[in-house]
Amino acid sequence: PEAPRGNRPGAGTDKDESRVYNTLLAQVLGNGEPSGGVSPFSSLLWSPTTTVAGARRASRRIARSPFKVLDAPALADDFYLNLVDWSSQNILAVGLGACVYLWSASTSKVVTLCDLGPQDCVCSVNWTQRGTYLAVGTNQGEVQIWDAAKSRRIRTVEGHRSRVGTLAWNSHTLSSGSRDRNILQHDVRSPEHYNSRLVGHRSEVCGLKWSPDGRELASGGNDNQLFVWNSSSLTPRLRFVEHTAAV
Repeated sequence: PEAPRGNRPGAGTDKDESRVYNTLLAQVLGNGEPSGGVSPFSSLLWSPTTTVAGARRASRRIARSPFKVLDAPALADDFYLNLVDWSSQNILAVGLGACVYLWSASTSKVVTLCDLGPQDCVCSVNWTQRGTYLAVGTNQGEVQIWDAAKSRRIRTVEGHRSRVGTLAWNSHTLSSGSRDRNILQHDVRSPEHYNSRLVGHRSEVCGLKWSPDGRELASGGNDNQLFVWNSSSLTPRLRFVEHTAAV
């Protein structure tokens, strides 16, 4: 004969498991962990990183004011220039007028790295990956390479006919973008001023960035275009023309 509905094998077990699960879920959502710290369903232990149905997530406090404000007189009001760069050694380089200043976030000490004189001004700065050398692009079209620790210029490379507003290091290769619409690749181990010229933008080159693996270079221009160049090619591999303003 059929067993009474209330006494079927397993009927009470299903209800008990459902009741225990709901109790645990309520405890997780309400208190962050089940009482006793161990689930009765299995040998799985409770972990603070375990979440159930989107349970408690770590909150992050966002500051409403800067922790440090630096005076920046003579900072050019020109968003085509790249006048600030932070090194891997926690030093901030800032181009102000004809000078480059270095601020140490560890000591709050400020030093003057260079002064280009009254006939020139800084248009871009960029640190090497190790943070030991700083490239400085000038309004006269030069690119200077400085040893930050010794405050000494070690090299000047030429090739641009107008200001150098953006720079990007890739190991021993320094890429520079200019208002003359060209991108020059400088191998700092070579005595030549530059080793290759990338031509494609129809207006000033505004931004440069190498991929993390060093194989591809992205360039943005005032012609509203974004190009992706292969490290061994003189023509862009990809072109993006959907932007309606400078990239």
